[in-house]
Amino acid sequence: MVENNNKDLEEPLLQKEKAPTQEKQKILFGHVIGCSLLIGIQNFFYALSDDDDFELIFLSFSGFLLISLIFKFLQIKQSKQTSKNFSQQMIEVFMRGMSSREILLHNIFRALNFFAYIYLLIVITNLCKKANLNIGIAMSLLCFSIVFQIIFGWLYFREKLSKTMIFGILIIISGVSWVSIAKNQEINSNIPTQQEVQNQNQFYLRLQVVGLSIFCAFLSCTRGIQAKYLYLKIGYNPYDFSVDCGFQCAIICLPFFLYYFITGYPKYNTQNFVIGFLTSVPMMLTSLLGLTAVVKGPMGPSMAIIQTHSICSAILGAVFLNMIPNLEQVMAMLLVVAGAMVVFLFK
Repeated sequence: MVENNNKDLEEPLLQKEKAPTQEKQKILFGHVIGCSLLIGIQNFFYALSDDDDFELIFLSFSGFLLISLIFKFLQIKQSKQTSKNFSQQMIEVFMRGMSSREILLHNIFRALNFFAYIYLLIVITNLCKKANLNIGIAMSLLCFSIVFQIIFGWLYFREKLSKTMIFGILIIISGVSWVSIAKNQEINSNIPTQQEVQNQNQFYLRLQVVGLSIFCAFLSCTRGIQAKYLYLKIGYNPYDFSVDCGFQCAIICLPFFLYYFITGYPKYNTQNFVIGFLTSVPMMLTSLLGLTAVVKGPMGPSMAIIQTHSICSAILGAVFLNMIPNLEQVMAMLLVVAGAMVVFLFK
């Protein structure tokens, strides 16, 4: 008996977690489909703003605070049956994100990740309008996160890397490349030189969109990897991680928002405040749904379904913003999504 115990202690942590991880490799379809639709709607809301100031990220405090408080109070309500009093439960739930140095550092890193991701989305949607590029086409480039997810899942979480997954990755890369070079709708101009200059400017703007979108995809990937690492190492539930980080994001944003609001920052108007709320609420909900699906299910295939959100964004952009893509751009977007679906359907 002593020898068996010693052997257990000598096993690496990921090996001990391997059995429950394999039991949880079923795709959570409700989570991933809901997450995909919410992301598509969220990205459409970002396109409604005409501003790209960094200070706008602090308007996200409203949605972060609302959703995190709702979930924290629900957790307190569910834990009332324990022997702990209400004040102890309040302290545990609200201070959980700072319960250890490791958890605190991970929450801070995730909060910074959120701020960078939000700002990049604001910049990308504004560049799309300047480049006459449908937002759904740009958001399809976030499928590149699947490439990062699959590679990290294979390297660190012992997830399967099949030939079809590699084929899907190559399709995604081909689609991203096609989006980069696909021509926009022709601009009506009586002056050939002016039209040539405008087309060239749009090409450079489109390259910026591609580069920033791929970096956004990397940031999105790191959130899933971080959550899976904490879940396997210390059992930090992805729901708790999302709620705790959302609460900390709100606390960080609130004083900055109050400062700019009191000093009369011109971009803090009703329209941007509403947009900040309408984007941060689905972002929190997608974080809860998406992280749970990625952590408790197969990382690559789950992300493959989630990344079809670009179709929703493309339809909303075309209907409400008159950002109508041409056939070549639609084909490029569908190629990217097809690569994601190859990873899912033939995993």
